[in-house]
Amino acid sequence: MTKDGKQFDRHVVTILNELEIARKEISRNQEQMIRLGLPPIISQFYFPQITPGLTENKLLRRIEPYEEKGSAILLKMLKDGTLDMSLLSSTTPLTDKNLKAHIISKANFKIIVSPQHRLANRKSVTFNELVNENFINLNSSFIHAEVFKHFAHEAHFRPTIIFQTSDVPLLKSLVSQNTGISLLTDLALKNTDDLVALDIETNIPLNFIVSIAYRRSHILTPNQSKLISLLTDKK
Repeated sequence: MTKDGKQFDRHVVTILNELEIARKEISRNQEQMIRLGLPPIISQFYFPQITPGLTENKLLRRIEPYEEKGSAILLKMLKDGTLDMSLLSSTTPLTDKNLKAHIISKANFKIIVSPQHRLANRKSVTFNELVNENFINLNSSFIHAEVFKHFAHEAHFRPTIIFQTSDVPLLKSLVSQNTGISLLTDLALKNTDDLVALDIETNIPLNFIVSIAYRRSHILTPNQSKLISLLTDKK
């Protein structure tokens, strides 16, 4: 293939992708539904907080949720048109040139331990103090995995991970039983949890950022605009 042919092929692929996205968007617009991505922690612990407002504004029945996938997978689905919009988690504001994103919530990362743990009477801890601890972690589909690597790198040691899971309630239960300790956003913590949450003393604090994102090329429907207004007003 010539250089001009390769350039033409690249444009054709882009056009065909956009046509497929347009087909998906038009189909859902006709149904007046919002195909919304919801990562696990946001689905379990943030989304229930906003459902009263969604119900009051007659939006809840218009939402077709796509759950049980991490933010990285949902981001790809948003870009290829499978989703209209998605709630996404990140540690820094989303800056993808093909997306518009509005930050709607921020939370902190904590070290969680059992009330019986040796650190349970502390308010904060450095990661260096955890060198001999056993960790129960969320798996690589969560941004927690990257945050954990960041703190371990900052502390210059390789932590002992005895178990990984995608099940947040299971993780909290194991920590509560003093099987190990974990890193978790305080968005996923409740007053009823039998856990102690410790601040992380660090030179580079990281936040658990929740954003609502959609494609820049996407023309928002009235329901989608109402959803964004509701979420950004709640911030």
